[in-house]
Amino acid sequence: MKEFYPYRFKTQKELFTEYGDNWRRSANFNWYGNMDYLCGKTISMDIREEQIKYGRSVIYDGWNVNEKMITKNIVPVPNYNPRKISRKI
Repeated sequence: MKEFYPYRFKTQKELFTEYGDNWRRSANFNWYGNMDYLCGKTISMDIREEQIKYGRSVIYDGWNVNEKMITKNIVPVPNYNPRKISRKI
């Protein structure tokens, strides 16, 4: 079974919607785009909510990560419904 991590980085679209044109500076992302590879990526470490509250940051992959950059991950729910297979002969 694949391990589930509770947080992921927001996508560029989410950051732009929340902070506008100046999202890199507002969310404390690296201004030069060096952190862009993290956008949308799951944070593969356990982070407790207390660790990121009140302006604290967590170090991930050499970067300081704060609460403005991340969001809760959606818990994957398995789908056990049978699928219809359409075949053409």
